[in-house]
Amino acid sequence: MAVLPLLAIVLGNAGFWALGMRSLMVSVLGEDYITFAEAKGLSPGRIFFWYGMRNALLSQVTALALSMGAVLSGAVLVEVVFNYPASDRSSMSRSAARIISSSRVSS
Repeated sequence: MAVLPLLAIVLGNAGFWALGMRSLMVSVLGEDYITFAEAKGLSPGRIFFWYGMRNALLSQVTALALSMGAVLSGAVLVEVVFNYPASDRSSMSRSAARIISSSRVSS
């Protein structure tokens, strides 16, 4: 298994996910129910994971599902750049590879 194409796909999207998660956590930790949990005397770890992380992950899972199209198209690009055949050999990746390789020849 080639590690470099996998890293190209994963690391390319991990930064956007991390920035989005940080932004969501900052906004969630300012909510009233977090203040109420602190007033009840809950531990900071429990507040962070049980209340904060759980509510921030809701929108991150939705964003992940919506970005699957971009991940798949990035996978096609990585297959072509690294000359790595797809595991399922879908017609979409073959046609995209033909289009990209023909644009290389004509340039």
